[in-house]
Amino acid sequence: MISIDNLGKTAVTKPVRSGTGYIKLKTFEDGEYYSYRFYNNDFYPRSLDQMHTHSSTFHSTTLKGTLRNIIYAVTPADESTQYYQTQGRCAAGAWKDHKIVHENVDVSIDKEFTTSEGDDYVLDSNVFHRIKFDTPVVITRLQVVAKAPVPPCYVIDREVGYLNPWDHKLSAVHCWEVIRHCLSA
Repeated sequence: MISIDNLGKTAVTKPVRSGTGYIKLKTFEDGEYYSYRFYNNDFYPRSLDQMHTHSSTFHSTTLKGTLRNIIYAVTPADESTQYYQTQGRCAAGAWKDHKIVHENVDVSIDKEFTTSEGDDYVLDSNVFHRIKFDTPVVITRLQVVAKAPVPPCYVIDREVGYLNPWDHKLSAVHCWEVIRHCLSA
């Protein structure tokens, strides 16, 4: 397992709270860039996430815990639905500038898969997904395979309403505390 000391030595940025409540730490190890994600619902609860695509295709390895990927089929609809689709950069200030791509979309679960410690997978940038956790602590390590040709998309649930996943900041000190807790849990 990784250590807090090694993470500190290989970090290329300070850890930050990102997206749906995970702590992200970018590192440079053995000539390669990685992005660690630390999730702990007991220590720092995750916010609800919308179905989304990514700004890159990535390879992910689960280092601790168990997470479930839920893959969605999203198709434009002519009639009114519970969902609509937006597109834009994934960053704190960018959310307000997202554009509506489809006023109505149909959504269904296409498949699900679970990964536990030592398992890995590749997720293409255009795949709509969400993750759920089967354990309170999850640590993953991602590596970009290819940048996406277009900004990510989000499926917004009208019943849930507007959710800005980047609306809450944590200090680097607090982020390191979450990382320590995840490593020791």
